[in-house]
Amino acid sequence: MKACDCRKATEQNGGRSRWQRAGEIAGWIVPSTILVLMPKCPVCLAMYVALFSGVGISVASASKLRTGLIVLCLAMVFCVAMRWLWRFAWANTAWSTVDTNVRR
Repeated sequence: MKACDCRKATEQNGGRSRWQRAGEIAGWIVPSTILVLMPKCPVCLAMYVALFSGVGISVASASKLRTGLIVLCLAMVFCVAMRWLWRFAWANTAWSTVDTNVRR
């Protein structure tokens, strides 16, 4: 029987599985797409909600929903960016080698 090269595969992609990488990519794409496709006026958002769900909402509710979605998407993009920055900034410092030696 041939031995599995799982260890070699995880070392090549930084120790992350295919699903973890796909989740990271989705973490960038989903909030960015929502921000790009967000209508500028609350009336248009109310129309889209009514068109796709069949439920009508008021303009005031659509305005609050729009503001909430924008804040949520910006927070998600910020969190993904900080996670990416933390991972690569930490990996390129001298402290990361000290930390890995302590774990062994």
